Parts: sequence; C-alpha cells; structure tokens
Amino acid sequence: MNLGNKIKTLRKQNNLTQENLAEMLGVSYQAISRWENNITSPDISTLPILANIFDVTVDYLLDVNILKNEETINKIYDEYYNLSIDNKLDECETLLENTIKQYPYAFKLKNELLHIYYIKLFDNEEKNYYQNKIINLANNIIEKCFIDDYRYSAMQSLILVYESMKEYEKGKNILNKLPDISFSKDILKEHTLTGESKIIAQQENIYNIISMFEHLIYQSVTYKETGHWDEILLKYKNLLDLIYDDNDFGLYHYNLMNIYLFCAIDKARIKDNTLTIYYLNQAINHATICNNLKKENKLILNTSFLVNRLKDDPNTWPINNNLLFNIILSELEKSEYDFIKETNTFKDILNLLSNH
Repeated sequence: MNLGNKIKTLRKQNNLTQENLAEMLGVSYQAISRWENNITSPDISTLPILANIFDVTVDYLLDVNILKNEETINKIYDEYYNLSIDNKLDECETLLENTIKQYPYAFKLKNELLHIYYIKLFDNEEKNYYQNKIINLANNIIEKCFIDDYRYSAMQSLILVYESMKEYEKGKNILNKLPDISFSKDILKEHTLTGESKIIAQQENIYNIISMFEHLIYQSVTYKETGHWDEILLKYKNLLDLIYDDNDFGLYHYNLMNIYLFCAIDKARIKDNTLTIYYLNQAINHATICNNLKKENKLILNTSFLVNRLKDDPNTWPINNNLLFNIILSELEKSEYDFIKETNTFKDILNLLSNH
C-alpha cells in the first residue's frame, strides 16, 4: 500500500475527516486530498506528526524506497549546491533536470531549478526557451506542491518572467494570489514571541528590509542618466553604514562589490578615468574582505546595535575559491573599459586580481 492510501485508510480508521486532519497538521484540507490521491506527498518533517496522530511508526507509514529517495534527493541537492558555488550553471541545470525526471515530486530541487532558469533567462540568447521553461515549471509547482514557500517562489518567478515578456496582465493575475507584505510571516513573527526571541525576529526584519532595498535600488538606477548611477547606487552603501555601524558587513561585502562594479562601468561609459579606477578598487577591496572571511570560515557575531543578535555563517555563503575575483576579471573584459586598458593603473588592477 502506498503512502497516500495509508494516510486515507488510517484517517478513516481514526474517524477523522480531511478537515479534521488538516487542522491537526496546520495544512489545508486540499493538501490532505492531494496526499490521499497520490498527487503530492507530505513533507518528510510532517511524517512523525502523522505517525503520532495515527499511533503508528514512521517506518509503517513509509516504504523503504521513499526514505531512500529522500536521502538521494538530499545528496543531489548537496552536489547541486557545490556546483552553484562554482557558478557552473550548465552543470546545475543538467543535474536538476535529470533528477526531476526520476523524482517528479522533488519540489525542493524544482524550486532551485527555477532559480537557474531565471539566471539563464538573462545570460542566454535563447530567451524564449527559458521563458517557457520557467512558465511550465512554475505552474507545475503551483498546481502540485502544497509547501507554501515553494508555491510563492514559483508565483514570484511567473510574475518576473511575465514582466520580461511584457505580459503585465498575466503577472497581475498571479499577484492577486499572493499575500500583502503586511501579512507575511516575517513581519508578523515578532508578534508571536517575547524577550530575546522577539528582538531577534525584529532584527531579522531589518536584515530582510536591506535585501528589499537593494533590489529597489537596482530597479531605480535605470531611470538615472548614464554617468550618474553612483548617486543612486551608493545610497545602498549609506544604508549599510547606518545599520552596520561597526562595519561588520559579513556577506554584504559581496553585495558592495557588485554595487561598486556597477558604479565603475557606468563611469567607464562616460570615460571618467579617475572614478572608474576608484570604484574598481573599492570593488576589489570588498571582494578581498569577503573572500578572506570565507577562508577563515568563522561564525560572525554582529556587534552593530541594530543587528547585534544576528549571526553570519560564512559556511553558507554562495562563494568559493576565488569566484569573486573571477567575476571582476570577467567584468573588466567588457568593451566599456577599452579606453583605459593600456594604462599602467588598469594593468596593475589586472595583476592584482590575477595574483589572488
């Protein structure tokens, strides 16, 4: 008997309706229905709760093959993660696609594949190909997955891909299915806690706001005339200085590297030698700090007052080896820098990067 049939049989044996079981598990009754009809499966973390409700063991609920599948999927996720750190997008795409063919309900991997498709949407000439890939995969997740985080992520991907296709009405239809920011679990979490836990939740919201602000900054800069992007982009640096007043930026050094690279290429477009070089050196400085923190691999305990309950673990950072310096080297190959490529200052920067 498969898992869905077991859940249905045990539910009836315990005189529970789908609504009763859904309330006990904190999910929708539609999720229970999908489990029982073998459309989706409950998350592995839900199984002990189900076993407790039905007074059976997890071993009874699960076939050995399901456990092995879960182990296999986790191993493949680790393999994918290592490839993504090295920015091997083609290998990531192939690995995830082949795995999903074998494990069609591995929504954890499908969610990651969506991110790969979205990156390649803008880095690949086959734009229509990846637009269709995103639409098909996102709709599959929305239709068949009951894990809200994955479904919301899929909705976000659909809205963004419809924007790239200029099909704004389709994006609006998806938007209406999402909760308002005021009702998000991140915003409301602090109201369910007290003491130290409440402070941590508040500081996590500050952290999330920084990420949102960075996205808005990048969107806004396109409305600024060429040569003046730094007037907008560096507002992000000002925000970080305001919150991280002890300069304990952690992974945000990576974000600052990208900010300064945008400033540099914008100044290069108007052939401003001095500021182009200055911003490139700032990018290298933040890349160096970030790279060194990653190599040290020590847990960062923030000391800045507004985030002093938060920790930053370099072990989780999506960078590896000399990835950051390779990103800058790749950036410097662009034609915008042709006007200074023969200068000693530019050659010194290339030598500095090559020696890392």
